[in-house]
Amino acid sequence: MAISLSFSSNLHLYILPSIDQFISLLLYPSVHLLHLFTNLFLYLFIHLSICPSVHLSIHQAILLSISSSCLPFLDLLQLGYLTLKQSVSPFQYISIYPPIYKYIFLSIHLSTYL
Repeated sequence: MAISLSFSSNLHLYILPSIDQFISLLLYPSVHLLHLFTNLFLYLFIHLSICPSVHLSIHQAILLSISSSCLPFLDLLQLGYLTLKQSVSPFQYISIYPPIYKYIFLSIHLSTYL
């Protein structure tokens, strides 16, 4: 994949679940739905928050409290939104994720500027 792909094109690639995620979705659908609605609430909360300095720390605390084997799609949207809208360095956030997600987030972040 070329890094010069647009932000929306990159996101479409990450919507597709891996085989492990697909199997776990079949085995535990309620857990995934709960996780999806939780992240949807967080996404709306970020957009509706008034003070950026406050909701950044809240967002980081909530993400740290959510333990999951895979980074949810909406978390990528949240991080991208915070980085682009408020000029927050992605390096402030990638330390809380496993290494593979650091690469995914950085590739999405870089593609938005190319």
